[in-house]
Amino acid sequence: MGCKGGRVKSQTNIIGFPVPMTSSVILNQIIDEILKAKPENRDEAIKHLDEKGLLPKKLLKPPPSKPPGPSSRTKNRLSTTLSAAAGDVGEYLDKANDVEYTEKDELKKQEIFNYKPGYSAFSNNARQCDDHMFGKREGLQKYNMLGSQSKFNIIPCTHAENSSNGCWKNIPGSNKNIVYDINNFTEEEIENFDENTKVKISQVKAWIAYCKQRGAVLYYSDLKKADNERREIFGICHEYMAHYTFAQCDGDSEWQKKMDALMSQMKDLNNLRK
Repeated sequence: MGCKGGRVKSQTNIIGFPVPMTSSVILNQIIDEILKAKPENRDEAIKHLDEKGLLPKKLLKPPPSKPPGPSSRTKNRLSTTLSAAAGDVGEYLDKANDVEYTEKDELKKQEIFNYKPGYSAFSNNARQCDDHMFGKREGLQKYNMLGSQSKFNIIPCTHAENSSNGCWKNIPGSNKNIVYDINNFTEEEIENFDENTKVKISQVKAWIAYCKQRGAVLYYSDLKKADNERREIFGICHEYMAHYTFAQCDGDSEWQKKMDALMSQMKDLNNLRK
């Protein structure tokens, strides 16, 4: 009547036509089997139902040690924390590559990208925000590059030009990126790009060459592994923070005791860094 590990979906009537099994039918069968088998514990009950083909798929997974509670804003802010950490790493590394960004450098940037103070470098619209040429984290997984926090790596633009869909680094009809693939374009590829893309490629190349001449670092390499390690440990921390918040709301003293012990250990680790 069913397959192992799945829910019995139908039975046949006296003339052989399938009759859909309702949840009440399945529930009654489960109850009957449990009463008949009299398992000693939950695991034995699940094993028996699985063998009979009556185990709902959702029960194949063990229950969590702590109910996850409502959707957590804390857990959902992991990417924000990782981005902030990447900024800290970039700023830390910049200290060893400290080249002062001067008014002369800003004038050179305006000259190369052809923009006026207060305006976007990629249109005639007023500046609404700044963007990292080499992003804090956007190039880590695919290109293994983490962007500098220095002003050499900052460019003025609009919100639309800094969005994922309308980003100034995107190339229409291509999966390549103006910044990260700047040294990987073939002459044939560039020839087939639209004029606006050709101009931006030329500008980015000129600015990278200028920064190299000045000794300014725009990005750092080989930091993907470190970012992945932060993702793992920060993810665990965000999970614990979310559970701690819900434990406080629920008045769950046992969970709060466990979390307080963990927080004590984390404070000890923090003291080692001072």
